[in-house]
Order: sequence, then C-alpha cells, then structure tokens
Amino acid sequence: MDFERGVTEHLAWKDRLFECLARPDGRLNPSEVTSDQNCTLGKWIHAEAAAYADDPEFSTLRTEHAHFHKVVANIVRGACLGLSVRNEAALERETEFGKTSAKVISALMALKSKVATSGAVPESATTECRVAGQAAECSPAFAWNPSYSVHVRQCDEHHKYLFVLLQVLEGMPDKAECVSTVKTVLDELQDYCEYHFKVEEGLMQQARYSELTPHRAAHQAFTARIAQFKQNRAASPQAFAAILTFLKKWIVDHIQGMDKAYSAALNEAGIH
Repeated sequence: MDFERGVTEHLAWKDRLFECLARPDGRLNPSEVTSDQNCTLGKWIHAEAAAYADDPEFSTLRTEHAHFHKVVANIVRGACLGLSVRNEAALERETEFGKTSAKVISALMALKSKVATSGAVPESATTECRVAGQAAECSPAFAWNPSYSVHVRQCDEHHKYLFVLLQVLEGMPDKAECVSTVKTVLDELQDYCEYHFKVEEGLMQQARYSELTPHRAAHQAFTARIAQFKQNRAASPQAFAAILTFLKKWIVDHIQGMDKAYSAALNEAGIH
C-alpha cells in the first residue's frame, strides 16, 4: 500500500464511522474499534510499514494512529450506551478526535517524505514499500515552511494541514480509476477549508479587522471552486493537473497576501 492510499483508507474508515454513529445498529464494537490493527491502515502499519521501525516518523505515526482508535472507542462506547453522538459535539475538528485524525494523516505524509528524501529503504521492506521509497518524485516539493507563518498559532496549524492534504493530492496518479480516491481527498480538503475559514474569520471579527469582508468573499469563492473542481474531476481526470496547480497557487498566494496582512491586527488584539 502506498502512502496516499493510506490517507484515503483512513478517511474512508472515518466516513464509515460517521455513518454508523449517525444510525447506530450495533455494527461497531468498542473492543474491536479500540485496536489499531484491525483497519486497513493499521494492518499496513503493523506489517509492511514496520520495516521503517527505526525512523522516528514511523514511531509518531504508530502512536498517533493507536491514540486515534482509543479516542474512537470512547465515542463508540458512549453511543452503545445510548448517548447522543453529534458530529459537532464529538467529531468536530477541534475535538481530540478531529485533531488526532489530522495528526495521523500528517504523520503518514511525514514518513513518506523521510523515506523518499533519504532513499534509505530497509532491506526488509516489501516491494510496494521499496518502490515508494525509491521514487524520487514522491518527495513532496510542496510543503509548509516557517516563511508562511502568519504568527497566529491556530492559523499556522490549520495551514500546515492544508499543505499536507495538497501533498497527498500531488502524489496521487492521475488515472481514471483513481477518481473516487481523489474525490475522497478533495472532500476532506473542502471540509477542512470551510472549518478553517470559519475559525479564521472568527478571529478576524474578534480583532475587529477592517478587511474581514473582502477576506470572507475570497474564502467563499475558493470554496465554490473546490466544489466545481470535484465535479470536473469526476467528468475529466485529465483536468487534475490544472486543478492541483490552481489549489497550490491559491493557498500560497492567499497565505502570503491576505492572511499575512491580518497578522499585526490579530497580534495587537492579543491573538497569537
């Protein structure tokens, strides 16, 4: 299994969890969910990917993935006891569940970057792992760096995750059979952008930032473009390169332009 598939498998598993919690029918067993070795990503971590056990990035991935399943198990236990589990209460982005899920994806891509840039693939790695490690082009050239900081911790953390999602898209092959997996990542990107924009606009409003209105308009236009891209991707896989180029350019330009412009105002309001 390659790293991008690991991300989409995690996102798909999370979507199935949402469905089960929305319509509890006993399909989820807390004792099974708490294990980090039953899902597709977990099986990969404890089998093929264990070849990277000496890398600290692998240790982080294994730890975050195990923690994610413990968090999920607690939510499922509550649902089994008849407690109401609402997405905005238990599964929202700023909850332990949401933060840990994002950390799993970030850790997975950090391991990919380490493997690809070092070129040191363990002899015990499987063919798939070795191919992933030997492909120089797998190294994400598109990555967040300190020069993109807007000096607001929460916004920087959000931006880092957006870069990770774009790295996932960048590493996915542009083939017709990959339409559904690309859509899975685009869904995550759209959902996370909407969440990030809401938080960012709230901070600007709190700081009484004078340019909030045009900033909000830019956010709305971008969200609409992602929705349009998802439709176009399903109809024309060949358009993916242009879509990815636009997404990366918009994110970088927006952070370096409109976002950095609010740094002083938010910092002066005590938001760091």
